[in-house]
Amino acid sequence: MRKSEYWLNKVGIGLILFAVVFLFKYSIDQGWLTPPVRVAFGLALGIALVILGLRLYKKKKHFALVLQGGGIATFYITGFAAFQILELVSHPAALVFMVGVTVLAFVLSLAQDDTILSILGALGGLGTPFLLYTGEGNLPGLVTYTCLVLAGTIAIYFFKGWRVILWLSVVGGWTVFLIGLEHGLPLGREVVIEHWALQWGIAFAWLAFWAVPVAREVVTAAYPTRWPVTLLGIADNRLTAPARNALDRHVHMFSISTPLIALAVSLAIWPHVDKDLWGGITLGAAIIYGAVCYGLRKWESLRNLAYTQGAMGVVLFTIALSLFFEEETLQLALTAEMVLLHLIARRKSDRIMAAGGHVLFVVLGLWLLLRLTIEYDADHPEFNFEILIDLLVIAAMLFISWTAANLTVRRVYLLFGYIAFAGWLIFQFDSMENLLIILLTVEAALLHWVARRWTDETLGAATHISFILIGGYLFNRLVMPRSGGSVIVNYQALTDLAVIAAAAGIGFWIKNSGQRFIYLLAAHAAFLLWLLRELSRLTDGQGYVTIAWGVYAVILLVVGLRRDIHKLRLAALVTLFLVVAKLFLIDLAKLETIWRVLLFFGFGGVFLALSYYFQSLWKATPEEKGESPQT
Repeated sequence: MRKSEYWLNKVGIGLILFAVVFLFKYSIDQGWLTPPVRVAFGLALGIALVILGLRLYKKKKHFALVLQGGGIATFYITGFAAFQILELVSHPAALVFMVGVTVLAFVLSLAQDDTILSILGALGGLGTPFLLYTGEGNLPGLVTYTCLVLAGTIAIYFFKGWRVILWLSVVGGWTVFLIGLEHGLPLGREVVIEHWALQWGIAFAWLAFWAVPVAREVVTAAYPTRWPVTLLGIADNRLTAPARNALDRHVHMFSISTPLIALAVSLAIWPHVDKDLWGGITLGAAIIYGAVCYGLRKWESLRNLAYTQGAMGVVLFTIALSLFFEEETLQLALTAEMVLLHLIARRKSDRIMAAGGHVLFVVLGLWLLLRLTIEYDADHPEFNFEILIDLLVIAAMLFISWTAANLTVRRVYLLFGYIAFAGWLIFQFDSMENLLIILLTVEAALLHWVARRWTDETLGAATHISFILIGGYLFNRLVMPRSGGSVIVNYQALTDLAVIAAAAGIGFWIKNSGQRFIYLLAAHAAFLLWLLRELSRLTDGQGYVTIAWGVYAVILLVVGLRRDIHKLRLAALVTLFLVVAKLFLIDLAKLETIWRVLLFFGFGGVFLALSYYFQSLWKATPEEKGESPQT
């Protein structure tokens, strides 16, 4: 029944307001009433509704407020009709009347401690310039009037704590100023009063939509009894806990959005003003936000709000740097800021500083990625200042990864720095293939060292992926015939041998036996291909390849036997049988008879000797040899 009463009176007053509008129109169409009579009728109806609402307030509060709200709306409709439709009064007279209605709405709202009349007053007050629009622009007057209305609504919010009034003020105020920016500024570069008027309006909005809500939170924290926590102002008892938690974030939202909107609109007002001036203004705003952050930290309940102010200070400081400096200098400045924020965050355990550092990391990372994939690819520049800056950015990310306390942060920064440096090497040294593959191998080896030092499996997986990519590149080099240069002693051969040695070294260093076997097997296969590519260039080179493979396999077998390494023995035996296969499949067809005789005799003797000395060379336990243990 209460819900029915609530909605019945709302619907009823709405129907009456529509009836007023229809009556005005019908009376005009029929010519029954003169314009003064129509306006008088509207005023009389509005007065009657307000008075009746005041008289019934103690008996039926909600019904009385609906009547008063209907009276206020009737006044706005009457003022609009008297000026725009009937043309009965002048613009100044209509404006004074509408302002009076707005003041009446605010007074009634405060006197009865109810939000709805303030909402009507705010809507009507902010909408008055558009209800009374004549087609003649007067931006200074519009800004002045809007600021006066906003001063009233913001004051009501501060003393009553009705958040809905603040939100309505923010949306309505920015809407008016943006309309003024779009349609009220004269064309051209000359500075006129309209520019200054709109700028002062933006400055007022910045203080009203940011400073006042923050001040309200401060007085609530300092004097919670006198200044209780602000509520929505409408149906507060019906709000759920999640809704209340979401509403508690409204000051954070305005702290972030207000300075960014104010700065964007200001830059649009003054498009020809020097960027250094705007950089100084933005830097000043960043200092203000930093000071507010420092001041709010002494209240435990306002710590999160303090973090928000600090974050905006970091954002504004970053924007200031972008206005001060050119591309490369800005990149360097942002890098220094990122490192400084992370160092402070670690020393002070400050989340807001760490968050600011992460934001800059994302910005610099995207910037660096764009330069590596587009600018470098367009024409590979020589080593210059721009490339040096990119290298410094990568070094800063690697430095942060080494000093950060959080493992996830260290891992993310290190991996991105690693990938970025690999890309930097590729685009910088793509014309120097041998040097490039050496540098990439060294980088992968260093990453493996870090992964082992941190005992980080994720970094270890990244190392394996890196060596897989390097191995694929190396395989392509090994299977492609090489032209020119001496055998073995040349840059490409020595480079490839160094990469193979690095993979073997990593294999020996790895603790996991399965991974160690894969690395060593890959290095073993790569070394066989390396010997094949280099020695096959000689006259009767296939014979030298067979000899080299055989000698290498014998050495592996002897070491495997003496050290009792099963997998090494297995690899050696497979290699020896590969040599036998090569003797029959390749050497018989490509080598002269004398080579065939020597190779077959030689390897036949080798196999017999190995068979004869196999047991004596093998330092195995009796169980491995299949003998009974000796006691």
